[in-house]
Amino acid sequence: MAKKTHFGNWLKCYLKEHHITNKELSDKIGVQERLIRQWTSGNCQPRFISGVYLIIALARLTEESEQSIYQKMAECILKDN
Repeated sequence: MAKKTHFGNWLKCYLKEHHITNKELSDKIGVQERLIRQWTSGNCQPRFISGVYLIIALARLTEESEQSIYQKMAECILKDN
């Protein structure tokens, strides 16, 4: 069973709220869909470069500012560590 993380929960809810599929996000970032599932399930968190691509992709898909997404993401990651 996967460990629940603040980051994984945040990402899962963010994608659902904005009607973004794991496939759509993985295509936008250039990673395998399996990696997105691992992030949302709490199995792992993105490496730094993947995190940068994640922020850029979410901003483009939602029109929310990169800074706002970064702040939300950082808060969750810090709670997990």
